[in-house]
Amino acid sequence: GSGAWEEAELHMKGLLQWLRDEAFVTVVAEWSWDACMEFPRGETSLTGTEHSLRFTELHQEYRRLFESRAEEYLQFYGLDMSNFLQLAVQFLDSRGMSCDEEDIFEALVASESYSTFFIYMCSVRRRREWAERTMCGARDDIDFTELMRRALRRDLGDVTVGDDSEIECLE
Repeated sequence: GSGAWEEAELHMKGLLQWLRDEAFVTVVAEWSWDACMEFPRGETSLTGTEHSLRFTELHQEYRRLFESRAEEYLQFYGLDMSNFLQLAVQFLDSRGMSCDEEDIFEALVASESYSTFFIYMCSVRRRREWAERTMCGARDDIDFTELMRRALRRDLGDVTVGDDSEIECLE
């Protein structure tokens, strides 16, 4: 009935808060930042790219980040729900989201869907390379966490403008 839906909604919102926790967001951002360099640069399509086993392994690692965080939430509240992340994705997909929720939603959906993960990681690579080209050369003191978080925000616009695919990333 509606009581079960209200409880599910309450826990979905609770999980969303746990996923928004600054420390967890930083873990996901750092992981994505590091792993993205294994994915193709530039515009990529799912069908036009050879998908290595490594991409699948990275997707499983990425998914484990979210599963572990969801398990922490479930244990904290004494809940035992199977497919909790899938329910969270369905719940968030069924309602409108605020701008704050979109970034974590993008990451959560990527944890559930390989195709979304692949596209997300290619996007993170473009964002990382853009950030390294535009932000690293402009300032003497770089706050790595801020650089990474800025680069991973969805609302940066088209980060491929002026992209020179011959430029290698800074490492």
